[in-house]
Amino acid sequence: MEKVREKRPDILLLAGVPSESPDVICAAADLVFHPDVANMGTAVAEAAAEMGATTVVHYSFPRHMAQPLNIARHDNMKAKCEELGLKFVDGTSPDPMSDAGIAATQQYILEDVPRKVEEYGADTAFFGTNAGQQEPMCKAVFEAGAIYPMPDNPSVFYAFPGALGIEVPEDHKGDVDYMRDQISAKLAENNMTGRMGAWSAPMHTMFINCAVQYAMDYCNGTFTERADMEHFTQIFSDFAGGDVSVRVYEDIESGKTYDNFFVVLGKFITL
Repeated sequence: MEKVREKRPDILLLAGVPSESPDVICAAADLVFHPDVANMGTAVAEAAAEMGATTVVHYSFPRHMAQPLNIARHDNMKAKCEELGLKFVDGTSPDPMSDAGIAATQQYILEDVPRKVEEYGADTAFFGTNAGQQEPMCKAVFEAGAIYPMPDNPSVFYAFPGALGIEVPEDHKGDVDYMRDQISAKLAENNMTGRMGAWSAPMHTMFINCAVQYAMDYCNGTFTERADMEHFTQIFSDFAGGDVSVRVYEDIESGKTYDNFFVVLGKFITL
């Protein structure tokens, strides 16, 4: 991006879900966008309450809970639970990067979710910060009749197919409506309609499609500001089929805001 900008400053440079620090990527790109990890904590608690939860269990481990965005999501979730009158429980699973590996993490989740349901009841919602936790958590929640507000990556293609035994034929690969229908049918069979949730559009699918549309609109002169939050929000909301939350990113540690870095919360749906 830096080399492109040197030679062709007219080219619009977009960066989705970057791993670089905000100072570095915001200087290189015209517009940066990323899931709103911190405010997802509030969204998970609100979704859990909407689904009838009385308790929320948050699974993580020390390595993840040393990361500022994970800390912010946890703290926002806990604060919203307290505000809504939900009990908040910290659960610690083995780190999948430890010597025991991902298998130990998955086995722990499979065994601990039923223990938590026995302790707190079926109206217990579960959230985990790591990809390795998601499929066993979804499976264990389904079998226990508990609540799964949304995965950490809130896509219908993430965790649900493997956990619920859903086979996806070739002609339905990437078909969001098909996957939503299949998940909802599985939940209905177990009297769990409305007990699991996700975003209406998978995060990365939404980011790629909407970034392309944003770039095309810019090139066609629909708007002129390279980081246009109003147009960006409209494109994302149209794609998601409902209001999408977009705000300017504020660095948690420094308090610095970045006008060309947008963070996004998709439209939540129950399944």
